[in-house]
Amino acid sequence: MGRYIFSIILSLVFTANAQAAFVDVCGNREFDVRDAVSALKMVESNAGYNSETDMNSDGKITLIDCVLMLKQLLSNIEKYNADAKYNIDTGVKAVINEKEFTVILSDTKAAKEFSNILPKTLEMSELNGNEKYIYLDTSFSSEPQKVGHINAGDIMLYGDNCIVIFYKSFDTPYSYTLIGHIDNAEDLAETVGSDDITAVFTN
Repeated sequence: MGRYIFSIILSLVFTANAQAAFVDVCGNREFDVRDAVSALKMVESNAGYNSETDMNSDGKITLIDCVLMLKQLLSNIEKYNADAKYNIDTGVKAVINEKEFTVILSDTKAAKEFSNILPKTLEMSELNGNEKYIYLDTSFSSEPQKVGHINAGDIMLYGDNCIVIFYKSFDTPYSYTLIGHIDNAEDLAETVGSDDITAVFTN
């Protein structure tokens, strides 16, 4: 049993599809760290030596190696959960204050509808020191969900006709429909500044 659990953990950490494999094994994206640590403790005494699993290169497999693998796994899952929201690469671009950004659209009806109205120039207003928004005459398919956390670069639909670009990261209790994410958002806050902006979206 211990070796079986250990092999699952290794397959998750060391395969190209590690994140997806984890979701398949567990049946959802929930992950209880206590359960994982318990499983790792079970395999400590049973695991044979393998240089690929000797995470700290001390010549033996111990709980320390298991914990290091768990850390790697959790990092992969966090990245997977972040990336899973945005998976339609449509070649959408946004030019804001003469700087071009790449937009990855989410897999929602609203995102497809937004793409269909492009090219579009949006005169967006500043709000709360973390977002730019505009109410459009066009209504989109609203499928709001509590996102919990906003990442800088997220593009959301509020209600059914308000497009929001967030340029700072923060936790939120509000519900939004996913539109997409600005992929190269490192300089977004500096680019948009604290004033209203003109954002030109094209595909």
